[in-house]
Amino acid sequence: MSNSREKIQGLQRGLSLNDRSFDEVVFDSVSFENCSFIHTAFNRCAGRHVSLNGCQVYDPQFSNCDSWDHVRLVNTNVIKVQKQIDVTVLSHVEASTFQDVSIYGKRSQPVTSLSMMESTIVGKLAHVTIFENQA
Repeated sequence: MSNSREKIQGLQRGLSLNDRSFDEVVFDSVSFENCSFIHTAFNRCAGRHVSLNGCQVYDPQFSNCDSWDHVRLVNTNVIKVQKQIDVTVLSHVEASTFQDVSIYGKRSQPVTSLSMMESTIVGKLAHVTIFENQA
């Protein structure tokens, strides 16, 4: 990642980021509360320790993005994601809904376990392994 990229950090509340395009933005230790991301585009972006609480995500577009990890979703609806969601990106999902999505990937290390509580997935799980070789 280049140091010249715009960086978004901290608490972001009540934002409507609908139809917005983020270009070469790093989302680092950011918490979005009660925000909406409808038809939001992420071009050449990256994210680490991103939390969405009470948010609506509908039809986001991801293009040429770098890595995303430690994404936390609480009471958030994620609907119609065109690209597959890699399960290793998610660190915690609680009281959230995934609809019209495809989730894939493999979490083979206990230290990278995914906490998924009271959530619903309406979509496709493709070759997903949450835990492997557990006793």
